[in-house]
Amino acid sequence: MIDARTSPLVVDLTNYYNNKGVSWASLEIWASLEHSGLSLPGECLPNDEIIKCVQVPFYFPKTNMVDHDHMICEGQTITLDKVDQEYSYLYFLGFSTWGDYKEIVTLIYDDFEEKSMIGLSFMNRLHWDEKLVFLEEEIGITIPNCIDGNHNPLMISTGIWVNKISLSRHKLRKIKLSDNPYMHIFAMTLI
Repeated sequence: MIDARTSPLVVDLTNYYNNKGVSWASLEIWASLEHSGLSLPGECLPNDEIIKCVQVPFYFPKTNMVDHDHMICEGQTITLDKVDQEYSYLYFLGFSTWGDYKEIVTLIYDDFEEKSMIGLSFMNRLHWDEKLVFLEEEIGITIPNCIDGNHNPLMISTGIWVNKISLSRHKLRKIKLSDNPYMHIFAMTLI
């Protein structure tokens, strides 16, 4: 899976965070992933650390604060300033709410040629069942419950998926996401 000739590059998404989705009951910090008021329990998640999911390192954001802690897809273009190697895959750590989606990710390489029509999907987090994968997701983080809009535990097992798209071995310079506010991304890593 991981090519020994290249080092994984954890993509810094800090400047692209635009949503607060992780609540901390112990700190009285409340979040809302979208209009439903649902959030994820911070006490059950990593916080401001590098974690490994399916043998891929990801930076899981700092969530025990009131600031944004992940991004919802709103057509952002993520610029990769320090990519000096060729990578084979771009991995995502995320999920969708209110349905299962396959969206386009546009990849812009060092020759500025735009590559599009690459599918990215995450299974709806409320359908947390490894037998019901939408495309090729793998389980990243299992979470025993959600937090409802009234700040109470909602006893539905949920979690965050890992998905990947293949790169054409050029040096990737930019990643352009589609506009779907029900798709949530916590981390990206190049392998």
